Amino acid sequence: PGADKKDQKQRELFALVTAQAYYMQQNFEKAWTYFKIYLEKTSKPSETEAYQAGFSAWKVKQPQEAIGLLNRFFVKQDSIAQMAHYIAGESYLSIQEKDKAQKSFELAAEYSFNKAVKELSAFNSARLLQELGLQPLALQALQNFVLQFPKSKYNDEVRNMTGKLLLSSRNFRQAAEVLDIVTGK
Repeated sequence: PGADKKDQKQRELFALVTAQAYYMQQNFEKAWTYFKIYLEKTSKPSETEAYQAGFSAWKVKQPQEAIGLLNRFFVKQDSIAQMAHYIAGESYLSIQEKDKAQKSFELAAEYSFNKAVKELSAFNSARLLQELGLQPLALQALQNFVLQFPKSKYNDEVRNMTGKLLLSSRNFRQAAEVLDIVTGK
């Protein structure tokens, strides 16, 4: 029994070290393969292990697994939590759960650790609010986006979405003003 436990621990460690080596090489397919083996053998992966495994799962388009591994970070308030929310948003989007994706992006946008992730998350959140038919919230999010990211590469698209929302709400004067900004008139 003692030798079996030692052998099992060695296999567990080998799977983890191999997974992390592939992760560092950005070979996420192989990393995920070994993380799965490791996760089957361990009851409690560390935060680093869970994040690396979740990130690898996301990269190889295993959204359910990614969400399951990253959800432990949702209660934190650090750069890992910001990335975990962003990855969860992307994962939910890939399985057509737009409402959960929108919420995840909204949460990722609340953090300022990674400005590019904050900006992309805010954009995705606003876009999904519009797609979900939540016009007043979408309009507010889109207007806030332009204020918060005045030099964003997404601003033309944001202004275009804003103009369309205003047109659909029959706010023609404001829609014309927004659309004039988009077209440069």
